Amino acid sequence: MLRTCLSGLRNCSWSCYLLSTLLIAPLTVTAKVISTPSNPLVVTGTGKSQQRVCYYNDKAYSIGAVLQVGEVYMLCKEANDFEKNGALRWVILEKTKQEE
Repeated sequence: MLRTCLSGLRNCSWSCYLLSTLLIAPLTVTAKVISTPSNPLVVTGTGKSQQRVCYYNDKAYSIGAVLQVGEVYMLCKEANDFEKNGALRWVILEKTKQEE
């Protein structure tokens, strides 16, 4: 019966057409399976964003660094005296009377 239905769909009855469609349809539909890794990626903040540095001219300087810009000296130190792990900033060093 199936062979006669598949050989000529013009002469096929509705039941033969339905049967052939149901047999062919699963062969044409495929699903793409995408697997994800079982272990999640953990990112920690150990990069440069966590470093305590002062920047000048696209270079990083650590705490205590002294930099001369023209005739001015700058010191890299804590932005706030009460913070020991906070941000750093440049502080201009004043000339003392002994240096003049």
